[in-house]
Amino acid sequence: MSASTRVLVASLLALAGCGPSAPESQRPASLVIAAGDDQVGSAGEPLSAKLSVRAFSADGRAVPRALVKWSVASGGGNLHTLRTHTDADGIASVVATLGPTPGPNTFEAVADGVEAVVFRATGIPGAPSRIELVSGGNQTGDAESALANPLVVRVLDRHGNGVIGAAVSWTAPEGGRVDPLATATDSNGVASARATLGPGEGKQLFWARAGDASLDIAASAEPIGLVYRPPAPGGKLRLERNSASSKSTLVLELVATQPLRGFSAGFNLPVDERVRLVPGSLQPGVLDPGTGTVAAVATIPPAGPMKNVLVVGISQKASGAGATAEDRQIPAGAKLLSVRLELVPGAAKGPMFDPAKPGRYVAGLRDKAGNDVVATPEVAVGRLEVR
Repeated sequence: MSASTRVLVASLLALAGCGPSAPESQRPASLVIAAGDDQVGSAGEPLSAKLSVRAFSADGRAVPRALVKWSVASGGGNLHTLRTHTDADGIASVVATLGPTPGPNTFEAVADGVEAVVFRATGIPGAPSRIELVSGGNQTGDAESALANPLVVRVLDRHGNGVIGAAVSWTAPEGGRVDPLATATDSNGVASARATLGPGEGKQLFWARAGDASLDIAASAEPIGLVYRPPAPGGKLRLERNSASSKSTLVLELVATQPLRGFSAGFNLPVDERVRLVPGSLQPGVLDPGTGTVAAVATIPPAGPMKNVLVVGISQKASGAGATAEDRQIPAGAKLLSVRLELVPGAAKGPMFDPAKPGRYVAGLRDKAGNDVVATPEVAVGRLEVR
């Protein structure tokens, strides 16, 4: 290369070095909020509008290419970037996501030498994502009866926050009932309803739904049966429920609570068509003389003055072969007799006998001469019902 050529190349390089350079960040005199302040959105989700600031010079002109730094001040949210530059109109924007817990959130934007501006937003629970059981699951009750405790659920968004004011619908798909059929969640995302079991036995389900979320709540229905509530304390004799009883059968036994002496015992207990006497179920107790014959009766007359009254009596034989000459010694705790009733299929629920309204109820123990040893008021009897 000649000397003149080298001079020309150097001159061209020098001229090239004098051309325009890459733009540098501009320093604004102030930042103001342009858009995105005071938003309300779902906790843990991006806000619907970007956070935007505008940079101005001291004489009020928009400042392009100004560096804006962003930060999360409170609430646990996040920003898709922490540094942006203003555009030709002096605007810089960022996408903000609220923290996962409902409540206030703040974000800040600042430029070098300029006071920060603060964006405020409020996170609220999002759409229902799932339902959790608070209480009332796995209850057991009588078929067609109300469960003892309400069904209580909590509706949650996808971040586990209780959803306020969510519409919860309740369904009983197996013949039961729920009241009310629709509820709204409270400030904790909780809703409740009362449930009544259907007529079937065994496991039953109740459904709670909110949006696309649902929950099955299990309960168990016991069959309708004969229920005999224990007599009030006291009585020389007591008509008790034997442990051999079940939901469909009731074994009643007449028991002494103190030492007694007598020859015959029995009771008349008003019942109705919902029960029947099991044939041959009358069993003697201490009044059986052992070698003699026991005179006994157990019946529910279908007509006449004793219609629908369980008539039960037992006596040692007073004369003839196998007769017993004396009253029997009855120790405390001894059973005098027992009898079995069974529930008629399809029986309706409701009371059958209430000792507070005894009606034709009588009971007692007599000696061989026919004198009362224990009279009706001294025989404690319980309440009988179908439920």
